[in-house]
Amino acid sequence: MDYLNICRSAVRQVLSRYIDLDTQGAPPDGVRTYCAFDEDRDQYLVVRAGWSGQRQVKGIVLHLRIAGGQV
Repeated sequence: MDYLNICRSAVRQVLSRYIDLDTQGAPPDGVRTYCAFDEDRDQYLVVRAGWSGQRQVKGIVLHLRIAGGQV
């Protein structure tokens, strides 16, 4: 496996574990955390989205990019 694929795999694994830990807590009703992976462009996001009462919640928690062999 080449270095880029190792980086991609490690990023996916760490972000997925982060999501698992986040969902163990007590998030506000209707607000969830998601991963978004774009491996063609090597962009990785953790996003929170949903509704808390009548207020819409949305935002990027974490954005990672692999470029030039660095995360």
